[in-house]
Amino acid sequence: MKPSSAVTPVSLAVLKGSGVLWFLVAYAGQLFFAFYTAAYYGGSALRGELSAWNDVMPYGLMEGDPDGNAALGVHLFLAAILTALGPLQLVPWIRAKKPVFHRWNGRLYLTFGIIAAAAGAYLTWTRGALGGIINQISITGDAVAILICGVLAARFAIAQDFERHRRWATRFFLVVSGVWFFRIMLMGWIVANGAPVGVGRELNGPVAYTIGFAQYLVPLAVYEIYWRARDLGDAASRAGAAVMMLAATAMTGFGVFAAAMGMWMPRL
Repeated sequence: MKPSSAVTPVSLAVLKGSGVLWFLVAYAGQLFFAFYTAAYYGGSALRGELSAWNDVMPYGLMEGDPDGNAALGVHLFLAAILTALGPLQLVPWIRAKKPVFHRWNGRLYLTFGIIAAAAGAYLTWTRGALGGIINQISITGDAVAILICGVLAARFAIAQDFERHRRWATRFFLVVSGVWFFRIMLMGWIVANGAPVGVGRELNGPVAYTIGFAQYLVPLAVYEIYWRARDLGDAASRAGAAVMMLAATAMTGFGVFAAAMGMWMPRL
């Protein structure tokens, strides 16, 4: 019988592998979302067809609100950049081999993420949001989480406490990705049920409200379980966390497929 010390590295490798697999699936989905955002909104702007934004956004461009329209444009522009470049901050090879790129990309990611969150929160409270006050609160909660995680990630980087920096930077990535998580969760749920069960036309209803908070709280919870099992757990806890990550990978892939087929591709 092998000693436990020989089993633990295997369980650790499996857990890390499951985390890498989730990241690859998620990054592919984020690249698709970034492409859609740039192609649809950016393409409409370049063609001088800004009115097309209002075809998919109930609170899109509004006459007499130049500040809000500017905030919306900034939010959309930064969303494409954040989803395309942000995940690169989590790639170990880039951190080790391209430290200058990692530092500058991280500074831009942090700055753009906070600006995009502030613009989104501003629009939520000045223009309203589908689903009313509950969704306004959930969106604001994500913006606050982005600010907190971003500040702590920067603080630990400056202090050269890189272990804590990496954990808070990963949390920052997850909460910045809330808009993306919302879409894959929502469309995954609708496709799995064959109907928008619990989701009203105005993004109201119990499921829509739940997803509004789950878009950032669930990824944070999953990551908390993952890193604690990876760094502090025994073989059994790592095996359980690996199963969790494989399930998360399957659900993420399904959600990306559902969002791509039902939300993004039809508009391109």
